Amino acid sequence: MRRNKGPVSAASLVLLALLTTVVSMSVGLAAVERERVRTAKERDDKSNALVAETEARQAEKQARERAPAALRDMTDDDVENQMARGTTLTEENKEFLRKIIKHFEGFAAITADDADS
Repeated sequence: MRRNKGPVSAASLVLLALLTTVVSMSVGLAAVERERVRTAKERDDKSNALVAETEARQAEKQARERAPAALRDMTDDDVENQMARGTTLTEENKEFLRKIIKHFEGFAAITADDADS
């Protein structure tokens, strides 16, 4: 080393530069990998949220479709049986019909974008 100080110093500097490069690249790659994992997790979270929202909307739509049908099923027979018997409507029959109409109007206001409404 005493006779070849210049070449040994140059080789030491090259080796130090290589080590620095390897360490820097390792740190950079680790940061890129962390970012990739974070991005993948965010994408999965957004995808799961979209699936949950879609399922919730589908359930809401089914509920909106079932509620008027259930009211219709419950009231059709009563209206037909009770009101078809008499020639005039009693005040009680009129109040019953008003309540039914109020419920149907409520359903129509909620689902006003479809043909049944």
